[in-house]
Amino acid sequence: MLKTKAAAAALAGCLVAGEAAAQDTVDISVCNKTRVDVLVAISFQPVGAGQNDWLNKGWYTIRRGECSYLASTENGTFYGYAEKYGDSGTYWGGNHSLCVEYPGPYEFWSKRSCSRSQNAVPFVVLTTNQWGPYTWNLTP
Repeated sequence: MLKTKAAAAALAGCLVAGEAAAQDTVDISVCNKTRVDVLVAISFQPVGAGQNDWLNKGWYTIRRGECSYLASTENGTFYGYAEKYGDSGTYWGGNHSLCVEYPGPYEFWSKRSCSRSQNAVPFVVLTTNQWGPYTWNLTP
């Protein structure tokens, strides 16, 4: 897991005009290499967040053949889930159950269990040990 260096590094990691942060952050992007449009959800610790503060966001629409920047974090572990636009039965995930909200968009901080308006889905654990860009490639 990557660790924050100092408060100054956290400030340097802030986003400017919607572009990815410079250093001491992992800048999460997703590339949709499939033949369908997808919806993407992520769970991550935003830059400057506390150790137990996980933000859950969705749904990012990523058109087939496109890539999109999603977020920056100082933590080398984060979670992703994607599903085919209009078909939640076709998805890219793993075995880590986290909450999402339908229909979205949504944004909420992690809880111990899903609320009535949320569903648990199988997120994939994504990890890196390097600062800079990280791309999650969705393939057929």
